[in-house]
Amino acid sequence: MAERELFAAIILRAVQDLLTPTIPGEWDTRRHREDAFDFLTATEGPWARRREEFAVAAGLDPDYLRDKVLAIMDGRAPLDHVGNAAGLAAARQIVADRREAVERQARHREQMLAEKRRRQAKRRAEQARREVRLRQLATDQRPSTRDEVVDILANYLG
Repeated sequence: MAERELFAAIILRAVQDLLTPTIPGEWDTRRHREDAFDFLTATEGPWARRREEFAVAAGLDPDYLRDKVLAIMDGRAPLDHVGNAAGLAAARQIVADRREAVERQARHREQMLAEKRRRQAKRRAEQARREVRLRQLATDQRPSTRDEVVDILANYLG
């Protein structure tokens, strides 16, 4: 029974770290909020595994715990007995910042893919031009100088 209460207290502390300003210093508070958010909401990795272990030891459903925290963050569930409006606003800002970072990374990834496709298309076009020039050279009736052939082959090979 004492072990169960210990793990419940640890989970409650994570919820408090997320939802109430308990640690002095803005950076420390934000860092603790982020750690608490990761512990309470991660879907994979060490935070998710640890939450599952602690929740089971406390007699809680780890998925329900995660869903409840996310519902509070999204405004789908009320903030009961733990935290305050200022703490909730700060926690929601972390969620908004994370979503913005994910969107920014997705946009960057898209830009990189578009640039890669553009470079590939450019290389294919250059290759096609070289092949056309080689065919023209092969069908050309005039004799080419050795230097012209070397230049054309050097351009073709890249």
